[in-house]
Amino acid sequence: MTESPLISRSIDVDYSSVAIARDGRQIIVRAIRPDDKVIFEDELRHLSPESRYFRFFTPKTELTAKELKYFSELDFVNHVGLIALIQENDTFVAAGTGRYIVCAGNGKGPSAEVAFEVKEEFQNLGIATILLRELTCIASKSGIKQLVAFVLNTNSKMLSVLRKFHWKYQSHGGSAGVITLSKELSNAESGDIRTSSQNHSEG
Repeated sequence: MTESPLISRSIDVDYSSVAIARDGRQIIVRAIRPDDKVIFEDELRHLSPESRYFRFFTPKTELTAKELKYFSELDFVNHVGLIALIQENDTFVAAGTGRYIVCAGNGKGPSAEVAFEVKEEFQNLGIATILLRELTCIASKSGIKQLVAFVLNTNSKMLSVLRKFHWKYQSHGGSAGVITLSKELSNAESGDIRTSSQNHSEG
């Protein structure tokens, strides 16, 4: 994808921040790196069939080499991705990922599609909220004017997180059962990216 002159790079592969999960554990949110391919393979294995379908809209069981490259080798302009690592005893383990990909705009400026997933064992700890909050901050600072998400109407957890951030319904699916939601971004939402997730554990 050709880089839009309206979009700037606000983070790079060295980006990281700290947040606190609902249960008090520390979370490191960092940029996705090329060497995270093994994490994506493991993450897919740890998702339930339902969660895989929510994420890919198909009962996917493995990622191809091309898909692993796409998910892990990012330019941080048109494709921005974050991984959340949660404290487990004396180490940190991957708990979830989130990303946005620049897509066709709505006439008001650049838009991007958002997607995120959290492993079953780490759900209900506020990780999805932390990832979405951080992605929203990064997108706004980068010049993105609108975020969109395509969600199955049975994916109540993701719909709940998006509603908490006041996302609006654009369409209610149809036969495929896919709901389109969007959120207009303002400069007020950019803030200080490196501290945007600190002490936020709700949702």
